[in-house]
Amino acid sequence: MREVLQFPSRIQQVETESVDYLPIAVGAGFIAKTKTFELTLCPPILDDEPTDCPEITNNPLEFAPRFIVINPENTPWLRGVRQEALKEGKELHASRHKDLIDGKFDSMVLDVDALGTAEKIDKIRKIHGEDSEEYKEGRRGLVLDCARKWAEAFRINKWEYFEEIVQHYVAELDKVFANGLPVDDMLKNGISPVAVPEELRLRLNDLVSFATSKELLRTPSKEPIATIRITPCPEWAHESLKNNPKSAHGGNAPQIDKFMLHFDTIDTENSNLYHEQLGVSGDYITPEVMQEVLTDIGAIKHRPPMSRAEIHAVIAVLQGENLPNITDFMDLLDKKASEKSGKNIFLGEVVTEDHPKDYQIIYTEAEMRRLQQADLAEELACYVENLQAKGVDHAIATQMVEKYMQDRLLDIVEKNPSLAETIFDKPTAKRFHKAQELKAQGRTDEAAQMIDYARMNAPDVGSCGGGSCGLELGANLSPQVLSKLQAEAGDTVLIDTERPCNSCGNKTVVYAFNASKVNKYCTSCDAFESTQTGTGKTQTNKGKDHSKVLTQESDLKESKPDFKGGLLELFGVQSIDAPKQEHKLVGVGS
Repeated sequence: MREVLQFPSRIQQVETESVDYLPIAVGAGFIAKTKTFELTLCPPILDDEPTDCPEITNNPLEFAPRFIVINPENTPWLRGVRQEALKEGKELHASRHKDLIDGKFDSMVLDVDALGTAEKIDKIRKIHGEDSEEYKEGRRGLVLDCARKWAEAFRINKWEYFEEIVQHYVAELDKVFANGLPVDDMLKNGISPVAVPEELRLRLNDLVSFATSKELLRTPSKEPIATIRITPCPEWAHESLKNNPKSAHGGNAPQIDKFMLHFDTIDTENSNLYHEQLGVSGDYITPEVMQEVLTDIGAIKHRPPMSRAEIHAVIAVLQGENLPNITDFMDLLDKKASEKSGKNIFLGEVVTEDHPKDYQIIYTEAEMRRLQQADLAEELACYVENLQAKGVDHAIATQMVEKYMQDRLLDIVEKNPSLAETIFDKPTAKRFHKAQELKAQGRTDEAAQMIDYARMNAPDVGSCGGGSCGLELGANLSPQVLSKLQAEAGDTVLIDTERPCNSCGNKTVVYAFNASKVNKYCTSCDAFESTQTGTGKTQTNKGKDHSKVLTQESDLKESKPDFKGGLLELFGVQSIDAPKQEHKLVGVGS
């Protein structure tokens, strides 16, 4: 079968030998720059509904007669832009990889940087002032980033909708801006030489898809244009789940195989792109389902099973008078998943047969949650700004933000255990519920022990992406190193596997941090630095020993909770591993 993309947005009858047939556009050349396309004859379209035609892939979307679906890889105009973006991304990666090998870490950028936006808007503040629109717009972007992090964390095990944001293309700079900050730079920063190979491929996919959208923004169109992407949970995140269920898995949610649906509406007249996302469980909307739906709408051809990374690379371009929206596409995915699983699927989850499938709830429910979490977003923004103002190292600050969010979420579910299953998992929810029961019975000591146990064993909620943070659990550091690091009970202790010491150039740096300080120590040259995040004071010593805070190995050990009265048996947690000794000084945010 020839490549078939979709019915054109307008069909006009032409003079042919058979007046009962109408021409249908076949091929990728329907957008402005590429005017050539093949014609084939099919039965006439009656009552505005498509009819069967052996040459045409029937699109189940009800709007099929009014728009076309284009695969940019088969469109010369867009294919060239995509190939150039991929080439640029690979060259950028090669250059950064060489810098890393040569030890030029100062030239590197962090692909995941909690302080990146705060640093940029601080520069805007210094140039334009706090009352300037430039600063206010930038800070709104920071708060929006924080709001999104909370939304993801609160709904890690359920669907969540992320409201539409506006990205504006500035032709003079050839860049796209969101809240006054360049999206181009953010995507290029993600091309990290230390990301796991699959994650690097996904980031290159993002760069190529973004280049596609930019080209669409640059090109005038008489008809509305939109794009659709599906980004499945990557394979490396599933491996991470197998190896360490408690890990944050780079912000992915392999426990429900979560994927993200991206929908961009492109306004070429005003050079605006309106971006919205919907995160949904992939337990039933599998890669097979995703591929079949993309094939059904004509975004790709029939082909052998695709990998997650290959699906991630697909971007479908829609053009026509009456475009679908993100919920229309979600409906397609749900229907295909229902058909293949034999279950009734709504927003990726199994529902009863009589459950109303009202996709408008994604907007109303998400907005309600956003308003409820507004104070948390502002609180987190202030915390990030404080870390940036105190000069905290960007890499460790990212970990501090994750630890901060982890602690706040644990505080929240301790008071409201009904939220724990959505934020963490069922075992954590069960433990917090049990703690409430024990409190109600007056067994306060046992309740406190159960809360400690629940907090210690709750999964991490972090979002450091792609396994490229380079900061690993400092579980096996010697008491001597911990003493020189001035680590205290409850500190998060990490080893830096990527960044060299500024004094000696060796990759032997370790960190210890809590809510009020960050300590940094090099095991090679004894260089030590401590930043007090609460007071702003910084103490620095080069090559000197330090007074020992922890002198005995027993000081580093945390006693196992004493579950009196057979609480383990009462609660039925015999199968749960007891807290491991090596997690003593690490805390829950590592």
